[in-house]
Amino acid sequence: RQLDRLLSYFEKIAALYSMGTITAEDLELVRYDFQRAHENTEVQKYLLVLDQNENRLGITGGNFPQFRRAARELHQRRRGF
Repeated sequence: RQLDRLLSYFEKIAALYSMGTITAEDLELVRYDFQRAHENTEVQKYLLVLDQNENRLGITGGNFPQFRRAARELHQRRRGF
């Protein structure tokens, strides 16, 4: 439950970024937290389970796509510096 709550919080921040409400520079404020969570082995396992459930059960929208996209973008931006 706590992980879902954390990822939901990150999903909301990433959605604001996706909508253009906050900028990439604003997203830098949560870079460490996003990347720590996204790169965590147990979090990756959990996201994989969510993906498998989506495919198997047809449950959509619960696998935190905006958070994942924003975390990957932050990682790529960091590598570009």
